Amino acid sequence: MSDDTRREGVENRASFLARFELKVTPRNLRLIELAYNQAKYGHRGQTRDSGERYFEHPRHTVLILVDELGIIDPDLVVSLLLHDIAEDSHILDLEDIRLIWRDRVAKIVA
Repeated sequence: MSDDTRREGVENRASFLARFELKVTPRNLRLIELAYNQAKYGHRGQTRDSGERYFEHPRHTVLILVDELGIIDPDLVVSLLLHDIAEDSHILDLEDIRLIWRDRVAKIVA
């Protein structure tokens, strides 16, 4: 089953990104998508103590920010997606995050 196939109780990438399509610039949407992909790849194979995929944790933090608090700030969305990447994976460090998403995101992630 692909990432973009809806599974019971699990939102897919397309429906996640659809939350932002009319609320952020195309550039920011692409940056959110890039962070989503990096977080998903960076946490690949990692699970929480409950057995849930680790990626669900950063994804759920974004859903709380957007759906429950009504905050749609692209830098915060990206920061929440990436908040454990530098310490829990080998794909990005804080300097990589700073180069791609700029200082504000790197400061929040740090």
